[in-house]
Amino acid sequence: MNPQETHLKAKIRVLLLEDRAVDAEIMMRELKRAGFEPEWERVQDKEGFCARLDASLDLILADFNLPAFDGLRALDEVRLRDLDVPCIVVSGSIGDEKAVECIKRGAVDYLLKDRLARLGQAVTQALKDRRQKRESKAAAEALQRSEERFSKAFHSSPAALMISRKSDGVILEVNRAFSELFRCPREEAVGKTSLALNLVDPVVLSRYRALIGATDSVLNYEMDMHTRTGEPLSVLLSSEVVEDGTESCILTTGVNITERKQAEIRMELEYAVTRALADGAALRVTAVKILEIICRMLRWDAGMLWKVDTAGKVLQCVELWHAPSARGAMERFAEESRKRVFVQGQGLPGRVWATRAPAWISRLSQDTAFLRREIAEEAGMQSGMGFPVLWQGEVLAVVEFYNARCVQPDGKMLTLLATLGTQLGQYIERQQLEEQYRHSQKMEAIGTLAGGVAHDFNNILTAIYGYSEIAKMDAGENDAVRNSLDAIVKAARRATSLVRQILTFSRQQPQQRSVVQMGTIVGEVLTLLRATLPATIEIKYLSARECSSVLADATQIHQVLMNLGTNAWHAMRDQAGRLEIRLEDFDVDREFVQARPALRPGRYVRLSVSDTGSGMDQATQARIFEPFFTTKGPGEGTGLGLAVVHGIMQGHDGAITVYSQRGEGTTFHLYFPAHGAMPVLGEVEGAPVPRGNGQRILYVDDEQALAEMGQKMLERLGYAVDICCVPREALRLFAENPGGFDLVVTDQTMPGMTGIELVRELLHIRPGLPVILTTGYVGTLTVERIRELGIRELMMKPHSVRTTAETVRRSLEG
Repeated sequence: MNPQETHLKAKIRVLLLEDRAVDAEIMMRELKRAGFEPEWERVQDKEGFCARLDASLDLILADFNLPAFDGLRALDEVRLRDLDVPCIVVSGSIGDEKAVECIKRGAVDYLLKDRLARLGQAVTQALKDRRQKRESKAAAEALQRSEERFSKAFHSSPAALMISRKSDGVILEVNRAFSELFRCPREEAVGKTSLALNLVDPVVLSRYRALIGATDSVLNYEMDMHTRTGEPLSVLLSSEVVEDGTESCILTTGVNITERKQAEIRMELEYAVTRALADGAALRVTAVKILEIICRMLRWDAGMLWKVDTAGKVLQCVELWHAPSARGAMERFAEESRKRVFVQGQGLPGRVWATRAPAWISRLSQDTAFLRREIAEEAGMQSGMGFPVLWQGEVLAVVEFYNARCVQPDGKMLTLLATLGTQLGQYIERQQLEEQYRHSQKMEAIGTLAGGVAHDFNNILTAIYGYSEIAKMDAGENDAVRNSLDAIVKAARRATSLVRQILTFSRQQPQQRSVVQMGTIVGEVLTLLRATLPATIEIKYLSARECSSVLADATQIHQVLMNLGTNAWHAMRDQAGRLEIRLEDFDVDREFVQARPALRPGRYVRLSVSDTGSGMDQATQARIFEPFFTTKGPGEGTGLGLAVVHGIMQGHDGAITVYSQRGEGTTFHLYFPAHGAMPVLGEVEGAPVPRGNGQRILYVDDEQALAEMGQKMLERLGYAVDICCVPREALRLFAENPGGFDLVVTDQTMPGMTGIELVRELLHIRPGLPVILTTGYVGTLTVERIRELGIRELMMKPHSVRTTAETVRRSLEG
């Protein structure tokens, strides 16, 4: 070997099991010749061999045949100690079977002593194999450590991690965060797909997998998902395609952003609801819009608005929304809800009403207090929630929602809904105030119209009345003529009643109030109703033993009851039914007033009229007090009846409320302020018509026909009458002979000079002169104002012969 190459020789530590020293020298020489620099030690027995076995050895050469310790046993000792030292068996002669046995025992090679020239090559290969083995082992250990570190990082990561097969999406591994987020144990997840676990919608998953297939990488993708138990999740996903040597896999990271998304949704929801309320649309339009907004944004399937009725007794479903695609059972659930009413504490809406707080039912099927359980289950609804619509602490309505998923209570969402309930309460209150304002504007407009037409219309009716009665006086015993005239008078009375209804409705008709017992008026009306209504209608009257008196116009109260009784009969005329009238004292507190701003706290007499007729829906109830609104057929009503009733109740500082359900009848409640005084009995009208004794009367009216009619009527009653159609001409006529007239009758509305202006001039000429003022429209005139002016009587047009005769007699007698 070249001396210059000595430094290149590989040093190796060799343990030699050989009993012949010469053979040992030969083997060492061969190693040196092969380029090795052995540091060796020879042993001959087991003790020496075992004592020197350690991991620092590079090579073991063992003779196969030794007297006390052969090569096979040496191999066993090496294997027993799990030493990574290559062993080569050397022998003078060895058969194939023994050679194979050596290899099985762990030898890397075997050589014959007479062919040691191959020793260097065998050792080189053995050391190379050992080096490669060690490198492979180190790589494997490094890989194992890396895998352990990855596994530790994978399973301890706070983000949800999932490894799935790219080809079919089957889950190969998930971490603890995944199991916690999706409420899906590892044992349940591995081997299945996300779709099979119902964690994601198929369309959404298909779209996401298409993105991965196109780019092998997806970063920060927001996806709506579900837990294994169905709760909704918002997850931020990132995925990367990775190779594990045999197949392509997808490593997916998921971060739960549900709280953040819900916070965003809450903000968007509050904004959307506020914007819908700001649109100023009608309540029913806005209610449906808000129900849809909340359902879509919070992923609920149906929403309903239950409104406290005007009597404050029950909740009625006035509006609802569900997905247009929902059919069948969902529509039946909605229809069933529309038919129902709830009192406080009853069902989900009643529970919210009673507690004035939100309520949540996670499983409708397990809530025995939920009354629509069966139909809700049929519609697939599993969860429900409701919240109150409040105004100044009082419940105006209840909003409820239903979900096909089992949804657990969400405190933050309930807090938001409570805030929305307050907003809705403010909106409903504002709507009611605006409606009251529009109603008052409408009443004012109709009042102006009524005042404008009443004077002229009543002038016409006065002529019809008067001339008809005069004609009856002239007809004598001619029954045919008298019957025709009676028909004219009857038609005139109906027309007069219509004008008075219009004036009463517009609160232009003067009231004649006195302290009365309502029971007396009710008794009179019941007598008329029993004589009028068919036997198929049962009439029931319930009255408290003692009821307070009221300050009322008995005629108008009579009109109110007759109107309500007639309406009740119309609602029951196609079937047998019951009309019930109830009279009782009723204490109104501040809570009751909240929903009925027309009332004030205190004691009232409440008159209730109920029927078992066809009832009304919400749309009809909203309009029944509008003038000229009617549900009756042609010729059956003017549409003024309930409008007049409403006006009369306002004129009595009271209120009227209605509760009705389609197919379940109607109840009206009338509230009259209680009065402490005893009732005053009215005067009894005498039978004979009072007549005059030639007294002279000046009759002033700008309508020639009315003036002439008044003249004829009064002359037939025994008076001497001068007529005048121009106020200033009448004043001149009177001034020429002030003492020549016993009484002046003048119209109020005349061109050039009003009746009151004429009266002032007349009384200036002759103080104390008896004067009667006639008018078809009282306007702002009051009895007190008339008396202050010195006018004896106010006579409303049209007036009959009897009314005229009695009014003239009273005025002349002073």
